[in-house]
Amino acid sequence: MGPLINSLIKDYNAIADADLPTLKDGQLEELAGGANVTVIEKRAGSNAPGQQGDRYQVVAYRLIKRPRTDVWIALRDPHFAKTGRGTVVRLNEGSSGTVTSFTYLPLPWPMRDRYWVTDTHPAPRVSELTAGRVWQIRWALAANGSHLAHDAVDRGLASGLSEERLSQAIYLPENTGAWTLFCCAESQTLLVFQSYLDLGGWIPESVSLRSARGQLDDLLLRVAEASTRTITHYDADARHPVILGGDGLPLAKPLRGRQSCPPPRP
Repeated sequence: MGPLINSLIKDYNAIADADLPTLKDGQLEELAGGANVTVIEKRAGSNAPGQQGDRYQVVAYRLIKRPRTDVWIALRDPHFAKTGRGTVVRLNEGSSGTVTSFTYLPLPWPMRDRYWVTDTHPAPRVSELTAGRVWQIRWALAANGSHLAHDAVDRGLASGLSEERLSQAIYLPENTGAWTLFCCAESQTLLVFQSYLDLGGWIPESVSLRSARGQLDDLLLRVAEASTRTITHYDADARHPVILGGDGLPLAKPLRGRQSCPPPRP
């Protein structure tokens, strides 16, 4: 499985906007054993006025023993909450599959809380360029994101969060990334989380790295667990909104028993 995974990553990097690191033998063994593999690289500091924050590239891998469509729905279906200790509010969903979400992350004193608003959408061009072997969801900070967050709090959409508390938090200057799903076999999916973050202010490195790894481990585990229930949930409810796949086409029901993705290149 190790050579196949690195081969898939290299093929993807040939068409990618941002490369994924290939994995070393020890990391591949951890992945095959059911563990997450996380790579965090520190970059130049924040360019935001008056802020001396750190910027990171964060990449996390998990091998999930489920068809890719199951994992995709676990990421896209609003019924499968993937939040940790933060607050996430789904603000809007467009016809092309773009979802606008507000996230508020409390941090221990004396650090200031963080918040951000992102637009998340499928990237069917990636599927096209990889002959359907790779599906991807991308996100970036939404235009006027801070205004959208304050409006959501004013309207009472973020339960327990006050305007006063939000006004004391820091809006992230940078948060872009992607979920990338590789079909390793019909019932085995490599899920990769890739993000570029500017924390927008001081956070002790030991705290930020420990928090990032812990939250990523929890997030990927939640997605893996949700993927065991997605098809039953999606197929069972006739009124469930149709979800767009990674190729930009609707995932027509029933999904159970349908081939999830094409085989990798020989």
